[in-house]
Amino acid sequence: MPSASVNGREFTGSAPVTPAFLNVCARSYVLVGTGLPGETEATSHWREEPVRTHVKVLGWVQIAFGVMELFAAAALFGFMTFFGIFGGLASGELALPFLGPAVGAFVGTIIVVTAIPNLLAGWGLLNHRSWARVLAMVLAVLNGLKFPWGTAFAVYTIWVLTQDETKALFRA
Repeated sequence: MPSASVNGREFTGSAPVTPAFLNVCARSYVLVGTGLPGETEATSHWREEPVRTHVKVLGWVQIAFGVMELFAAAALFGFMTFFGIFGGLASGELALPFLGPAVGAFVGTIIVVTAIPNLLAGWGLLNHRSWARVLAMVLAVLNGLKFPWGTAFAVYTIWVLTQDETKALFRA
C-alpha cells in the first residue's frame, strides 16, 4: 500500500499517494520539498489556499461590518427622527421636534463615516489590494473597541494579516 509522511503524519491509501492526495488530506501542511513522486511547482501554492480563504472570509466580514453600521445609522436616524418629532409635538415645545432629527443625523453621519472604510477594506481584501491590508489593520484597532464582536474580529484580523503568507499574497 503506498504511503508518505508529512510533518510526522503518515498517509496511506489504496490509491497512489501523490501531492494531490496529500492536498486533500493535509491542507494545512507545507508540501514543498517533500520529494514525493509527481511533485510539481504547483505544490508551492498549497499553503497559500488556507491563507486565501482566511483573507476572503476577512473581506466579507469587513463588508458585513460596514453594512451593519449603515443599517445602524439608518435605524438611529429613523428612531431619533420619529421620537423627536412626535415627542416634541406632544410636549408642545417648539425646539424638540427638530432636536431629535438633528442629533440622529449627526450621530448617523458619524456612523456612516466609520462604515465606509470597512466597506472599502473589505473590497480591497477580496481583490488583494496592498493598501487594504494596511487599512484593515488600522480598522482592527478601531473595531477592537466595539466589544465583544469587534474585539473578536480585530484579533482575527490581526492574526490573518500578520501571517508571512498573507504578506506575500498582498505583495504579489
